[in-house]
Amino acid sequence: MGAGDDFREFCGRLVIDNREGLLQRYHLVVRRLNADFRGVDSRTAHSLCTGSYGRGTAIRGCIDLDMIFCLPDESYERYASMKPNGQFSLLLDVQASLQKTFPNARIGANGQAVVISYPDGVAFEIVPAFLNKDGSYTCPDANLGGSWKTTHPKAEIETIAAMSSQTNGNLKWLCRMMRAWKNLWSVPVGGLQLDTLAYNFIKDWRYRDKSVLYYDWMCRDFMKYLAERPERDTMMTVGSGQYIWSQGKFQHIAARSLKLADEAIQFSSAGYDGFAQEKWRQVFGVAYPLETAPAQKKKGFVCKVTV
Repeated sequence: MGAGDDFREFCGRLVIDNREGLLQRYHLVVRRLNADFRGVDSRTAHSLCTGSYGRGTAIRGCIDLDMIFCLPDESYERYASMKPNGQFSLLLDVQASLQKTFPNARIGANGQAVVISYPDGVAFEIVPAFLNKDGSYTCPDANLGGSWKTTHPKAEIETIAAMSSQTNGNLKWLCRMMRAWKNLWSVPVGGLQLDTLAYNFIKDWRYRDKSVLYYDWMCRDFMKYLAERPERDTMMTVGSGQYIWSQGKFQHIAARSLKLADEAIQFSSAGYDGFAQEKWRQVFGVAYPLETAPAQKKKGFVCKVTV
């Protein structure tokens, strides 16, 4: 197998395998909230999956699902006029509603959302919100006495989807592969920040619409892009243009991973697929395939190997 086949198998191993179970719980959440807040029976209406799952960049092992439930417009004035903290009252009402359907789950409000923690480790974060004319949402923030925030996850979802379509699906696959890297290396970067960085990189990348045969170069070049990023505290998100704060410095981790990627590509170009696979495994973890034990180095080939 060559690098292209390896990356194809790697990507296949990243596909979410618990989608049906997540959607079943999602439908139960939406049905309960629709019944209590809108008086309708629907498992999907007035709701939106957000976060990495909603953007299509989540990977296997995903146990968190973020979502928005859209409340009737007339409810806004009622909660906005409540004193001292109508935002907290809204979260408590959503929490009480969900406890009817999930009596065995741990349910609580974290200030901006209601979180359902299921016994098997799966967690849902539900943000009650009001839909604005421009497609954004007004959401409660119960911290510091209460306020209202604006978020635009639809714009983020649509922008990621459009660019992924323009790049032969490569944007979403890059986001997924880099989540495996983030999880393995404990990289201090949020999911939306990572997707935004991948978007900003690939829109100008020379081979952005090529096949999986270019995935080794794509990952290497993205590592270089990350390693050379200036250390900033904030950045504008893709689609919505809202500011997000960095969770920490990741440039040094990207530089170490870039070195491994360079070595993997050198091994692969010289026909040492086993050694290349081992290097990529150091970057991405055991989801990257390792078919055979590395062969002995051929005479005359020299490659500096990280020990």
